[in-house]
Amino acid sequence: MAILYPSLETIINGKVKPEPGELHLLKYLINNLDNSFEVYFNPMLNGDRPDVVILRKGFGVLIIEVKDYNLDSYRLDERKNWVVKHNNARIKSPINQALKYKENLFNLHIPLLLEKQILNFRFLNIVSCAIYFHNASEQEINDLLVSPYEHDVKYKSFLKYNINFIGRDNLNELDFETLLKKIKLKSSSTQALFSDELYDSFKRFLSPPRHLIEDGKNIPYSRRQIEIIHSQTREQRIKGVVGSGKTTILAD
Repeated sequence: MAILYPSLETIINGKVKPEPGELHLLKYLINNLDNSFEVYFNPMLNGDRPDVVILRKGFGVLIIEVKDYNLDSYRLDERKNWVVKHNNARIKSPINQALKYKENLFNLHIPLLLEKQILNFRFLNIVSCAIYFHNASEQEINDLLVSPYEHDVKYKSFLKYNINFIGRDNLNELDFETLLKKIKLKSSSTQALFSDELYDSFKRFLSPPRHLIEDGKNIPYSRRQIEIIHSQTREQRIKGVVGSGKTTILAD
């Protein structure tokens, strides 16, 4: 079973509820991947909030953007911008969204990652991107995003090397295993690149802060802490060692 951060209980009981597609994907991942896979839900990355990030020590990283779109409601214009059919309004491309998260990991978030990528372009391969369309099949995704552009060699090459599509019917052992092998999360070919040092950097950056881990949980305060919380005294000086709960009391 994959390791999920924060726990499924915390996610379900949190203040911001997961979308149906996010919850469905998380349940599939934790039940179908082994404990060498770490799954991070909606991690806070200095302003970026990817839906799901999978981390595997010695292998690499997969960013998954989750969309509950009904694809019949969208089309691509001549520049492959996403357009809502009923009002012709443009929306942000989920492809660009996922790739922007990857770009920021290299350019902003993970120390030395950009430098390593400049020296060796193969470092780009340690982070892959995918989009899970919860309300669409593989065929429906293909009909909108792939088949109409069979003769666009540049676009097809772009898709091949940058993004992966997951339909709801692809959440099965064969298809998902094929995806993991394609992006080297089940192959040792990137192991030399994804060093323990890089893994530790990603893990530190992805790990949820304490307030998210405890979101929705009742905190077991001591008798003295309860007295301080409910005290009518307007000003108090509270002393305690680091980690004793001073900030938690103030926030309650």
